[in-house]
Amino acid sequence: MSERDALDRARQLIADNIVIAGHTDFIADLGPRRRKGERKVMQRHLPALRSGGITAVCDHIGGDAPYYAVYPANAVSPAAPLKHALQALQHVRDEISENDDLTLALTTEHIRRAHAEGKVAVILCLEGASPIEDDVALLRILHELGVRCIGLTHNQRNLLADGIAVGARGSLTAFGREAVAEMERLGIAVDVSHLSAEGFWGLVDVATRPIIASHSNSHAINPHPRNLTDDQVRAIAKSGGVIGVHAMAGLISPTGTATLIQLVEHVDHMVDLVGARHVAVGPDIMPDFDAVTYRELWSPSSDLSALHFTYPPEFDGLDKMPNLAAALLDRGYSDSDVAGILGGNWLRVLDDIWSRRQNA
Repeated sequence: MSERDALDRARQLIADNIVIAGHTDFIADLGPRRRKGERKVMQRHLPALRSGGITAVCDHIGGDAPYYAVYPANAVSPAAPLKHALQALQHVRDEISENDDLTLALTTEHIRRAHAEGKVAVILCLEGASPIEDDVALLRILHELGVRCIGLTHNQRNLLADGIAVGARGSLTAFGREAVAEMERLGIAVDVSHLSAEGFWGLVDVATRPIIASHSNSHAINPHPRNLTDDQVRAIAKSGGVIGVHAMAGLISPTGTATLIQLVEHVDHMVDLVGARHVAVGPDIMPDFDAVTYRELWSPSSDLSALHFTYPPEFDGLDKMPNLAAALLDRGYSDSDVAGILGGNWLRVLDDIWSRRQNA
């Protein structure tokens, strides 16, 4: 198959199927702009989403990391994760109400409807559970407000567990185990990306629902602390869960630069381990923010170079999702496997998790 034929086939495959970006951070652009009075901010990003055939984005509107504050990091009370998550959540809901092209996804039926109507569904997620503070009852409130996925930690420690940067060998706390049980009862997906290895295995011990890793690659190919070992990949698959491969070059290759083929090698390795039905896409491709936005997110004196994200040139934007699909087809993956990796696997797992909500 020629490169052009593969790309044409990829575009048709994307047009015919649901495509889900399992990890995005549009709020990091949206929040500061809305605070300045700008409206319909997502209109800046919709052309790329349209070009990439994206049906749904899992946007992380709050969590542990300081950049989730929609106010500068040196503002009054910057460490107020619940406040910032609620502010960001309201910004996203306002954007959805102002844009006919967007819709809020509370169920997988909403995602299917978005595909049928040519809209982009937004799945609200947290990257780190700090917004629930020390009260699992806040999970029910966040669920009622639309949150459907929560990463237990970012890189640091919170009341639930240790992130990968702590190095203290801490597993889930008693509060963390309680929170996981409540997330499973409510039908909120539990995300292990950024969680320490000890926390990961602590979760495996107590989880009764599928586990997801929204944006992680293979440690066997690139031994980055954010990547998953083969045993972790197998454990996620055994739970019925899914892993979204990460497009950031640093997680693809230890050199800090990467090609699309190197990203596909992570897909290949995990597919060889557990099958294509447990692999998806969690690209974490940051939108093209400008320096003004960066200063708003951090502080005027921040080193903006710290926010330099690099990706394979063939997949440095969500508009280039057809390139990934074509690369998978060229690698010999079937149409059905590629459709699953691009979105069908996310849809299946989220349907399983979200449909299991139990009454209090």
